[in-house]
Amino acid sequence: MVSIDNTSVSGVTIDGEDVVEITVDGDVVFTASLSISSNGNIFTSTDSSGNEITVVEFTNTGTYSLSIDSAPSGYTASSVTVGGGGGAGGCAGTSDLSGAGGGGGALAYNDFSISSGDSFSVRVGSGGSGGDTSPSSGLSGGNSYLERDSGSTIAEAEGGGGGQANVSDNSGGGTGGSVIVGTGGSGGDGGNARNNNGGGGGGGAGGYSGNGGNGGSGNSGTGTDGSGGAGGGGGGQQDGGSQNNGGGGVGITGEGASGSGGSTDNPGTGGSSGQEGKSSGFGGEYGAGGGGAEDDSAEPGGDGADGAVRVVFSENGAQYPNV
Repeated sequence: MVSIDNTSVSGVTIDGEDVVEITVDGDVVFTASLSISSNGNIFTSTDSSGNEITVVEFTNTGTYSLSIDSAPSGYTASSVTVGGGGGAGGCAGTSDLSGAGGGGGALAYNDFSISSGDSFSVRVGSGGSGGDTSPSSGLSGGNSYLERDSGSTIAEAEGGGGGQANVSDNSGGGTGGSVIVGTGGSGGDGGNARNNNGGGGGGGAGGYSGNGGNGGSGNSGTGTDGSGGAGGGGGGQQDGGSQNNGGGGVGITGEGASGSGGSTDNPGTGGSSGQEGKSSGFGGEYGAGGGGAEDDSAEPGGDGADGAVRVVFSENGAQYPNV
């Protein structure tokens, strides 16, 4: 803050110092706007009360930067992160063992303060690839996080574990990811493989105040519902059934209705406006686990869905989970 007689100046640069407001005799005559630099997608929107907010979204996998060029007093920030979903196990079509489903990624959110000059790193975890027809197990999904460049992590969500291939009966489902930093919900576990039967369903992505649904086992098992805005688990695939057993994803605009678990040969539905499981056993966006392949199919396991990160800046206190 720079003061000249009864005049205070901020939001401009004086002798190399950035300031954000000018007052004369106690009256505000100029206020600088929030200024953000990032290689994410920056846009304005409205919160649940109709107030304008500034949003930065990161929905492609990779590492990004975010910096605060100027931050008028009274601004708050809140972020949500979703880990990538785990991939499912594949099948060679020459054994009696199906592929197990991948676990769903967790969701974590947190509030934090901002000041001019703050800088952050963002990581969006990728969904794990489904196992191939060798057969091989699915890969785990990657973690997603928001952290200060000074070193402290604000929010981090773990990716879901990969579903296994060629394992003993009623085993191998990938473990759902956990909340590492922040508040939120764990991903659902992937459904287990079964002898001489269909693939396990993918786990649902974690929610804002509850966990993702578990995938059904590969024996016509039913996926369980998500809770607290989470995605539902994919239904187990019946013997000779359709590989349409991915878990339901989770939306990143705030908590909404939870997703439902899929019935036999059906995907889990998305929670909080997330996407339901896709065809070929792929998990729904964001963060759901992939569904496993049927034992006689010679098909790869479904891929887990990628994660996402969203950051909201507000003058009116908009915060997750109810932005």
